[in-house]
Amino acid sequence: MASINLVFCFFSLILPMPIRRPYRSILVILDSHDTKLRKMPQQERARTTIKRILEVTGEVLDQVGFEKTNTNLIARQSRTNISSLYQYFPNKHAIIAVLRENILDQLVEVFRPFPDEFAASTNWQETLQASIALFIATANDHPGSKGLRRMQSSPLSTHPLDHPREMRITEYLSKGFALRNPALGATHCQTMARLVVQAILTLLESDSRGIILAHREIERRTEVHRMCFAYLGQYFTTAGMEIPTLPNQENSIP
Repeated sequence: MASINLVFCFFSLILPMPIRRPYRSILVILDSHDTKLRKMPQQERARTTIKRILEVTGEVLDQVGFEKTNTNLIARQSRTNISSLYQYFPNKHAIIAVLRENILDQLVEVFRPFPDEFAASTNWQETLQASIALFIATANDHPGSKGLRRMQSSPLSTHPLDHPREMRITEYLSKGFALRNPALGATHCQTMARLVVQAILTLLESDSRGIILAHREIERRTEVHRMCFAYLGQYFTTAGMEIPTLPNQENSIP
């Protein structure tokens, strides 16, 4: 219990906003009656067309936002005949819904190898830091991810916290923690994993809303690493060893 209180104290010091499940901003449920592909592509050419449509949709969503994104603009920017677009997508909601699913799948994949890598690593801090860096880079670099997170402030509804993919990410972290320290119970590992996930997702929301000023971005991310290391160090640092080395602020990632 003391460990949980400690991590929330860290949050209150480094994150001057309420802790409120920031990941929901990327898990938008689009307000549409039909957000499924009309038909599945059977040929490589069709799959290439869909891929191009999704990439351009992400770019447009980042640039102009949800309200100004429309199928005509997407078709024009992707150099796709509008009739071809409508063969697969009934509306812009469907395109963005598929885009969101693809992004979430990629974010989950970041942590798929985490359990084995974390358990076998000679430096668990570096393994965790590298995973966090790759996760944030994937979320920030994928076309459309920032636009989706900004949609939290729109009238669109949001997905509940226990979204299957977010839970899968939590499970990967939890499994890695349990493999490295078998003495930890399953419930304890899940609690630890959820706290780490929330720290990462708070950074994502801050970045998408411009809360982190440029000159403070590295400092804020360094503090999140410090929080994770200090919190997890009591479970993964051998007795008698020093607290895990904290990252240099200038070289911290992501």
